[in-house]
Amino acid sequence: MKRVVVGATLTLFLAVATEAVADCGKRVDEARESIKQAEAVVNKAKESGKSAAKTPLAKAKKGLLHAEAECKTEKDVRKQAEALREAREAQGYAEEAMLLAEKL
Repeated sequence: MKRVVVGATLTLFLAVATEAVADCGKRVDEARESIKQAEAVVNKAKESGKSAAKTPLAKAKKGLLHAEAECKTEKDVRKQAEALREAREAQGYAEEAMLLAEKL
């Protein structure tokens, strides 16, 4: 019984790990598209919106660079998870930049 539980746990862990690796590139692409959209919105915005959105957009670009670098190594599951988190964070900063540019 103990072997069955250990085997099932290992199988589940490996399935999650491979899913994280496969999801990394997709998540980075989504973040990249969000940043492109945010840049387009910021370029159309008024001057006050541009200045307010400058910082979150810079943070989004920096986070995307880190996520891309981590995704390319693909050696460690923890690094992959960190890359996914950074890509989601970059996407969030891009959305924040869009909102600031539109509202101000």
